[in-house]
Amino acid sequence: MLSDITVFIDEGGDPGVKDGLKFSDTRYEWFTLGAYVIRTENEPNAVATVRKIMEGVKGYQKPDLHYANLPLASRVPACRYIATVPSRAFCLLSHKTNLREYTNPILGKMKSSQFYNWCCRLLLERVMYWYRQQIDNGDVAENPIKIVFSERGGHDYEHMFSYFERLIDQAKHGGFKKKPKCFEASMMNRSHWSIEPHSKIAGLQLADAIASAFYQAANRRSPNWAVEPARALAPIMGERLGGSACDVGVTVWPLYHQAKLPDDTHQIFKHYGYRFN
Repeated sequence: MLSDITVFIDEGGDPGVKDGLKFSDTRYEWFTLGAYVIRTENEPNAVATVRKIMEGVKGYQKPDLHYANLPLASRVPACRYIATVPSRAFCLLSHKTNLREYTNPILGKMKSSQFYNWCCRLLLERVMYWYRQQIDNGDVAENPIKIVFSERGGHDYEHMFSYFERLIDQAKHGGFKKKPKCFEASMMNRSHWSIEPHSKIAGLQLADAIASAFYQAANRRSPNWAVEPARALAPIMGERLGGSACDVGVTVWPLYHQAKLPDDTHQIFKHYGYRFN
């Protein structure tokens, strides 16, 4: 069965949640996952998008696009250009301070691999929520999503894929231990998932730009803090019907009603529809 859309997933920051409060109140307290979503038939266009961005950066010598290697002055133009190409973008941002002492009633103390898998689940739930809207609107067919994960050294993808398959089974039989925003068995099929090196796949490089732009926007204590690149992606951030990207294209976890975020990190979230008391 063919896919109508392809989802490329890459990260910003480190998924580690150990070390107590060692990194509390620092720029290392954030982890982001970005998803770049295009029609599967348009995957070759991602190559042209990456090439155009690199050609626009004077003296850029790297063989592939990596947001961290872009000069600061080139990041907003790069994100603006990404937002002109037909696509959708999603970002999950996790404030790890609120999770360091978290204990799952089933898993116990969360390890970095479990944390990464959970973040992937939350991100994919938002992609599926948006995809369901497109299906109901008649824009795409209801087929499994093609998902390409950026390869992370040392991560157990077999365990992650088995976790997703358990979620598929729960979706079929109504046995979710935690109700998802949207998780549909028809959209998830293991034969449509793959792990690829960031350097080889243009879509992953664009997902990296999304994850990294929001990582930069959330890390108020970073010397390179800036919200403008993430704001420039607004035209393609996934939205719910009615036009808000809050908890769809842009998701903060713990969810904004579950834990308090540092006041100086609110700016980017407010731009995407979040309201804080």
